[in-house]
Amino acid sequence: MTRSVVLVAGSPAENSRSSRVLEALGRSLQSRGFEPERYAVGDFALDELVYGRAEGESVQRFLRSIANARAVVFSTPVYKATYAGALKLIIDLIAPTGLEHKALLAITTARLEPHLALVDESFQRLYAFFQGSIGLRSLGLNDAQLRVDGASGIELDASARVAFDEALARLLGAVQ
Repeated sequence: MTRSVVLVAGSPAENSRSSRVLEALGRSLQSRGFEPERYAVGDFALDELVYGRAEGESVQRFLRSIANARAVVFSTPVYKATYAGALKLIIDLIAPTGLEHKALLAITTARLEPHLALVDESFQRLYAFFQGSIGLRSLGLNDAQLRVDGASGIELDASARVAFDEALARLLGAVQ
């Protein structure tokens, strides 16, 4: 069985905090023998996203990756207690049965702590829509727990590190 995990960075900003946490998770998965495959908003033609054109080359490549993956990890900044619209456009490309038997995890970052629980509820409803998927509780981190480190790194405080490790364990448990 494949050891592929699709990482989907849903932030419109290339080097957002949520994208950096996603990269850190990808490195952790890779060190455990998984093959992370990363997609970001900029990997898709704008008209394919906006108009939901699944026949486009970038979308077809993405959907093949999803079909072959054991897990999908979404990352997003939280805006007004919900995930980024850019991520929604990417998710809308996936058929209702397209995540069947796949573990699903969201990484969310927000300035305000109360938004994190609300966005997790949104992800849980989304996972329920995708028939047969294995929806995991989100890894929600507030900006105070994170410090940008260098060009693409992120440093997690002690509580964020615990939450990160717990989310990684949930994901590994779901795909083993």
